[in-house]
Amino acid sequence: MIRHQVIPSVIVSGLIAVGALAGLARAAEPQQVAFRSLLTTVDVHLVQVGNDADHRILTEKQIGSNISTGATRVLEGALVTLTGLVDANKGADAEHGYALFLDVDGSTLLLAYEGKGTDTRAGGTLTYKGGGTWHVDSGTGRYENSRGEGIYKYEGSPAKNVIDWTGTLAVADK
Repeated sequence: MIRHQVIPSVIVSGLIAVGALAGLARAAEPQQVAFRSLLTTVDVHLVQVGNDADHRILTEKQIGSNISTGATRVLEGALVTLTGLVDANKGADAEHGYALFLDVDGSTLLLAYEGKGTDTRAGGTLTYKGGGTWHVDSGTGRYENSRGEGIYKYEGSPAKNVIDWTGTLAVADK
């Protein structure tokens, strides 16, 4: 009697496992991607480190739009919100943060980034440039379970910052 109860439960458990595996997203092959974010700084909080006026920690928020610049169309027309932390020490900047892309279909892709740069003040105008690496942190909708990584380069000012992102992106098949 016990044997008859065990066999049906094993079969049912196996069917549930197969069904669950069939519902998992399959990873697509990574594609080479390139895209450009055009951003404006909307919020900055600045704190001086100790008594050194040339050493500051700042948090920033930039918003803007994105265009695809590579052969593989990706994030075309997406809205971008970049939030980051910068340790600016005498013109040498260390930075890390996140770039959230809201695609036109409502899906989101969150990239984590880390890099270095320089900032310069000339005639009262602040400009900066630099770069680093990025990787996919998370996603929703069509970007759920995606993976990818690459490099970014930026140049600009608080009024107009341009970031060029390149690398690979594998969007999970659903």
